[in-house]
Amino acid sequence: MSTTTVITQGFIRPVGLRVLPAANQVIVAQRNGQLFAVDLTTAQSTQVGAVSGRVNAFDVTPDGQIAYVSGNSLGVWEVSLNGGENRRLVRGLAQPMGVTLDSEGMLLVAEGRAPGRLISINPNPVEAVLRHAG
Repeated sequence: MSTTTVITQGFIRPVGLRVLPAANQVIVAQRNGQLFAVDLTTAQSTQVGAVSGRVNAFDVTPDGQIAYVSGNSLGVWEVSLNGGENRRLVRGLAQPMGVTLDSEGMLLVAEGRAPGRLISINPNPVEAVLRHAG
């Protein structure tokens, strides 16, 4: 039988986690827009960012400095995890449900409602390119 260990507790409706191996941390996003860093060694949890609205998905840059957060009324936001300013990258999407960074630093967002697009966003500068099947 497997052994389980509670690292920390108290999260409210988490929607995902991302491991930052270099920092021995996990970033946790809650549905309510709060983002927490959990130190896997000390089990200390600290709020590191927030957006106002319901979060569907998120991803974090490899260096752990920025989170990209999507939600129905939010659109897609770039959230600083080190005290900097947040900025909206795009809005007006049809229920953005999935967000991830590709190997070239482009942000990919999948819509959950029609037209169900996969959207590529260059976060610097802000530029959205629609990708669709012919």
